[in-house]
Amino acid sequence: MAEHLPYSKVKSRAANIIYGSILALSFLAVVDPSTLTPGRMMVMVVITLVGVWAAKSYAYVIGGELAKGLRAKFSEMWGVLKENIWVLTPGIPLLGVFTLSSLGMISLKTALHIGQWVIIAFLFVTGFWLRRQTNGTIIMSIIDGFIDCSVGVVIVSLKLIIK
Repeated sequence: MAEHLPYSKVKSRAANIIYGSILALSFLAVVDPSTLTPGRMMVMVVITLVGVWAAKSYAYVIGGELAKGLRAKFSEMWGVLKENIWVLTPGIPLLGVFTLSSLGMISLKTALHIGQWVIIAFLFVTGFWLRRQTNGTIIMSIIDGFIDCSVGVVIVSLKLIIK
């Protein structure tokens, strides 16, 4: 039997992965592959997700300081950075497909399409994993996966409707 994480850690990881996935999909929805190179796309993905990671962590630390009326200790700040690092997870497959594009193996337009569907799959897996970590049934886990990935499908659909 798989070891289950404490529910608070499961929620935090899932929330950060979903947050990063939605941001990555939104980014992919607005970029124009005819004006960018694969290298620039990789840099933009990294800057976007790292910026969000830093901003989210900073806001969390400041909020904690205001609530407690005390300055956060370095160990608390480091813990927040480690907890929020999961927001970077969706960048990993995107860097992979943009690397394939930069090597000339696939076009940038194809890399964008693959990246979108990989992130949608990430959303499904995250929803499924979250329910399974909380001892949900397979059917409920699949339903949660579809609910989470439907957000990604809506973003991609809006892109197609607008263009």
